[in-house]
Amino acid sequence: MHIASFFLALLPLMPLCGAVAAIVFSRGEDRRAFFWTRAGVLLSFLDCLFLVAAPKGGGDVRVFLFPDVFSRTPGPDVGLCFDPLAAIMSFLILSVSLVILTFSWRYMTGEPRADRFLAAIGLATGFLLFLVTARNLLLLYAAWEMVLVALCLLLIHHRQRRESSQPALRTWVMNQIGGGLFLAGILLLGHSAGTYDMDGLFAQLGIGADRAGVGFLTRGMSQTAIVWGTFFIGAGILVRSAQIPFHLWLPVTLDAPTPVSGFMHAGIVNAGGFILNRLSPVFDHSPYVLHGLFLVGALTAICGSAMMLVQVSVKQTLVYSTMGQMGYMFAECGLGVFPAAIFHMIAHGIFKATLFLGSGSIIHAARFHEHSPKGSVARALGRHRILWVLGGSLLVSLPLILLLSDTFRGKPFLPGTGGMILLFFGLATAMQTVFNLFRFSHLLTPRAVLVFTGIFALVFGLYWGGLSWFDRILAPISTTSTLTPEGPGWSFFYPVALLTMGFILVAGWIFLARETSSGWKFPGSSRISDHLHDFLDQGGYAEMLIRHGLREPLLSLCQTIRNIHERTGTGSSPESVLTGKPDV
Repeated sequence: MHIASFFLALLPLMPLCGAVAAIVFSRGEDRRAFFWTRAGVLLSFLDCLFLVAAPKGGGDVRVFLFPDVFSRTPGPDVGLCFDPLAAIMSFLILSVSLVILTFSWRYMTGEPRADRFLAAIGLATGFLLFLVTARNLLLLYAAWEMVLVALCLLLIHHRQRRESSQPALRTWVMNQIGGGLFLAGILLLGHSAGTYDMDGLFAQLGIGADRAGVGFLTRGMSQTAIVWGTFFIGAGILVRSAQIPFHLWLPVTLDAPTPVSGFMHAGIVNAGGFILNRLSPVFDHSPYVLHGLFLVGALTAICGSAMMLVQVSVKQTLVYSTMGQMGYMFAECGLGVFPAAIFHMIAHGIFKATLFLGSGSIIHAARFHEHSPKGSVARALGRHRILWVLGGSLLVSLPLILLLSDTFRGKPFLPGTGGMILLFFGLATAMQTVFNLFRFSHLLTPRAVLVFTGIFALVFGLYWGGLSWFDRILAPISTTSTLTPEGPGWSFFYPVALLTMGFILVAGWIFLARETSSGWKFPGSSRISDHLHDFLDQGGYAEMLIRHGLREPLLSLCQTIRNIHERTGTGSSPESVLTGKPDV
């Protein structure tokens, strides 16, 4: 075995060994548990750096673990692969895990079962590394299932509290539904290809699309199996990534300790985006599935961001922000821009972990600003309103400027409607940022506005420019789709864009009418905005619909069955059970 292959085998095993050692040797002391868990993650981090720097002989580092008994064709055994995508994701997971572990050790000091909590973080880290390095579909599924087990162990840390046990149960049930769909998809693909090895699967896909005809050129796979396999895989990923309408399990997990929320939103929830990129050559042959992913992602991005704006809880705001950003990632994948989704995933993971770990300081600072001046935007801006308007205009115009600059250079980022759709989401993100600036205008000075605008412009420019670098790094494994670079056609884009822009204009009109002290107001704006606020604050009433449309009928059915069982157990006749009348 090559030395690099040996270290690749140790990469996911060291965090797992550290977690097991923390359980066995800590003796209930959180300091010892922290030492063993951090040692395993830190050694794995150094291992990752070695694998990145080690000479690979012109190829990726690979290691075989055990024979593949499920494949019908002779081929490589089940193993791991350390390619550029795995290297990037491993570095992200280990970096976030080290920060979360250090934070958790201080956060959980004096808590009961803190050693188990730290060990569960180590387990989740190790299984995530198995997930990002797996090159077999069944190993990928098994690793994702074990990540779910570790997540539920973290969610039920306060198991004596009902607020912790019920969300953990809902998370388990919803994710098992997604896992079942995902398993059905990979079984379809593996059975059709005759192998569950990703290299063998990709080799069966041929060279691309038959644009002149109606089908796709594949060497040994059924097009029906490809479509249905990607459909089930995509549906399972949507469920586990909390996309609408499967998002109800994510907002109820906030009772878990803050480090759990930070780790979950930075490295676990967005695992679905990684799997989409890993299987991008397969999805490249299912353009209609990609269009469906785009529609669901776009809807989640808009609704999640809108729900985020009306939340009063800091952690609740971050939860719906994660929903919106994950929707944005799925929209990028649906357009075939897979490297952009990976870049977005990394930026979002680091950003969201920082926000969750710092959420306590926001609440602490709010105690010292209880008497901050509040009121309308016009009064809060005062004589600096021109500066605010200029800064907001610059933020909103940045996506358009960057897109036009690519067009003038003759290298458009995405031709046709694909670029226009990404431009639209860039505009929506900028307008959301401006809205948040106006909400907290009473806390910001003009200098802070200029600094924030400059930072946003720098980050947005680096984001747009960094996509080409990511495209080159991930070119061999996750390229921009050659089948669907333009996204849906103009006949689809125009109505959606007009309706959405109309919604934004009406919402802005209502907002200004409520915030300004003078001027004509939209008729019935207060009533409309109140209903809209309640709708968004309640998560689109999805919880209520499930409670009254599914939960209560099922509970009623269970109670009826229980009554029937009790009556039949006492010797009552079927007629008395059905009519409710006692026997004569």
